[in-house]
Amino acid sequence: MVNKISIALLAAASVVSLCMLPRTGTDAAKLLPAQVLVIAQEDGQITVESDNGASGSGATLPDALEAMRESAEGTLFLDTAEHIVLLQSAQALLPAAARQRQFRPAAKLYLARMDTLDAEGCVEFLQAHPGTVTLADAHAALLRGETLSSAVLLPGENGGIVLAG
Repeated sequence: MVNKISIALLAAASVVSLCMLPRTGTDAAKLLPAQVLVIAQEDGQITVESDNGASGSGATLPDALEAMRESAEGTLFLDTAEHIVLLQSAQALLPAAARQRQFRPAAKLYLARMDTLDAEGCVEFLQAHPGTVTLADAHAALLRGETLSSAVLLPGENGGIVLAG
């Protein structure tokens, strides 16, 4: 009888102890998967903006991505981005973007002939009109020394965008 009482008390103490441990789960609302990344460069600073509202700036693309990750209000996922857009000011960063290991190799690559583009505002358009060149294609072309003919985004009517190429 004493053994049964001891076992019951030990089980109750274990349950109470487990309830006192800190919870280590992740709040789903704090997960920030990116769908679109827009990369710009101005005055030697590279800026990356995501459709989920995260953004960061730095002297190099990795620095900008690290600043983006640090300032994000949750856990940022860059490898979920399906579309990478290089604005006109950042097109010299094409080799760095193609080699970026944090990006998904199957992400579509776009060169935008514009100075600004709202990442969140172009998600639906890019999903409906995906380009054909991926970051992996761009990386392979750069390694072979070939020219790349990726999709080009042009300013459209009423502030919209148009896919060319």
